[in-house]
Amino acid sequence: MADPHSTAGPIAATAAKGAVSGGLTSATLPVDPITMAVGLVAALVALLHMKPREGEDRTPIRVFMLVAASGFLAGILVPVAVAGGINYLPWLSTVNDRQLQLAAAAVIGALPHVAPLAWRLWRESRGGAE
Repeated sequence: MADPHSTAGPIAATAAKGAVSGGLTSATLPVDPITMAVGLVAALVALLHMKPREGEDRTPIRVFMLVAASGFLAGILVPVAVAGGINYLPWLSTVNDRQLQLAAAAVIGALPHVAPLAWRLWRESRGGAE
């Protein structure tokens, strides 16, 4: 067994590098942690309520990557979606800004998982091949 004092240094250095890179990423990117969390939850709920296609395996790491990517996209794209929504739909300016951000984050988080299923169901209803 290795001496605990000899391994504590590299572990602390790795943790410090992770904290610094995460801090720098959040400082340089316009990521709101609350909207990112809402996107994560929406993606997780969407994945939990959809069964995978035949032959597709959902391993825990795949689920983690899908949910993390959706949450990150939600955190990044919410300001763009809110600004575009207010520009093209003027009645959205009457909605509270924070509520609009959270709703946009939920839609952006769930959309990548729900849209392919909706597209496949629409094609099947039109008689198209899968």
